Amino acid sequence: MPKLKIFLWQICHALVHTRGTLAQRGTPIDCHCPFCHIMIEDTTHLFLGCAISQDCWRLAVFHNWLNMNPQFDPQIGILQMLSDAKAAGLAIKMDRLVVLLWGI
Repeated sequence: MPKLKIFLWQICHALVHTRGTLAQRGTPIDCHCPFCHIMIEDTTHLFLGCAISQDCWRLAVFHNWLNMNPQFDPQIGILQMLSDAKAAGLAIKMDRLVVLLWGI
């Protein structure tokens, strides 16, 4: 699980290498999401805003892998979603949540 801990740390510190962040750092890359081709791929879009990631969340809930219904509002951001899930006292396993983020 060390890789997942590092990945979660990267999410919390906005250090996930998305196309948007790579473009901001000078990498010559198309910064738009490779799935929807509309929005710039940043951390929030990648994990919450993109239709593909929303489908992943819905499938995880539908198949009872997660017993929560995450907010898909990109305005709240991924950190707020994680914080809300933990603070709500929902009977979820944070490791499953992080594994799903890793999978997206």
